[in-house]
Amino acid sequence: GTSAGTVSAAALAANSVNSLSGVVLTASVANSGLSTSVFNVDLERISIPVLIVHHEQDGCVYCSPDEAKNILPKLKSARSKKFILTNGGTEPSGDTCEALHYHGFVGTEETTVELIANWIRSN
Repeated sequence: GTSAGTVSAAALAANSVNSLSGVVLTASVANSGLSTSVFNVDLERISIPVLIVHHEQDGCVYCSPDEAKNILPKLKSARSKKFILTNGGTEPSGDTCEALHYHGFVGTEETTVELIANWIRSN
């Protein structure tokens, strides 16, 4: 799941028994002040491997990199868990919560996909 999709992906992972092999959350909605964020999901119920990927310059008010770091400790039952903070990219444009900004890993898409693919293969 990406951005708002991370809430759905996390909820599915928390409520699925033996139907998923792992979950990847990118640019997570991780603002604890929101009524809908990954923190509203019972993250302790997720037992499958979890990868969280966030860009350190993500300026989306709903997806704070500092708050995204707080997801990892809540994944108490996950078989494996990893947090990757990416950086760099090309000059962003437009809305900070859209794909052509750091929220969408602008200019680092290929590297980010490679990181995710490597994690999937190893898990």
